[in-house]
Amino acid sequence: NCPPSHEERKATVLTHLKRLHPREQQIVLLRLEQGLSYRDISEITGRSEGNVGNILHHAIRKLSTVLQQEGVIQS
Repeated sequence: NCPPSHEERKATVLTHLKRLHPREQQIVLLRLEQGLSYRDISEITGRSEGNVGNILHHAIRKLSTVLQQEGVIQS
C-alpha cells in the first residue's frame, strides 16, 4: 500500500476544499493561494479581520480532520 503521490494528495485537498461553504473556500484560497493578509481578506470580503481569522481557523480544522482520516496528512 503506497502512500498517495503529490498529485493524488493535491486532488484530494481540492475535492474537500470544494465541499466547504463558499465563504470558507474564498477565505482559504485568498489566504493560502494568494498569501493575502487578514486585513486584505477583510477588505475584499467585507468581514472583520477577527471574523476572517475565525472562518479560516474553522475551515482549516475541517480540512485537516478529513485529510488526516484519509491518510493524506499525518497528525
